[in-house]
Amino acid sequence: MTFLVCRSARKAANGSMAPAIPGAFVVNGGQLLQRWTNDYFLATAHRAVNRSGGERYALAFFCDSNIDWPVAAVPTCVRPDQPPKYPTTYYTEYMIRYQQRTYNVFGPEGKNTAQ
Repeated sequence: MTFLVCRSARKAANGSMAPAIPGAFVVNGGQLLQRWTNDYFLATAHRAVNRSGGERYALAFFCDSNIDWPVAAVPTCVRPDQPPKYPTTYYTEYMIRYQQRTYNVFGPEGKNTAQ
């Protein structure tokens, strides 16, 4: 989860500029929060570039689950007209798939794409 104190406009995921709201925070909750909330909160690509010319403070907070914890939409984010958008999985399986998508660490040759 990333909290950013905004003093200037931020570009939204669709490319439009969002106005800065004095005293407001920008929160990038990440992909697990997106799954837990059934897409109520959307994850965005993390951008650590300050183009405002002014100060910006970023506080990163990382949390992990137990390896055998189910990852599913929380009950308050599911209704009869809004079923879960993602199948229930377990944290270990979710992280393996995330690592495969992001870094290809488990690719056929076992190489990291950064190499």
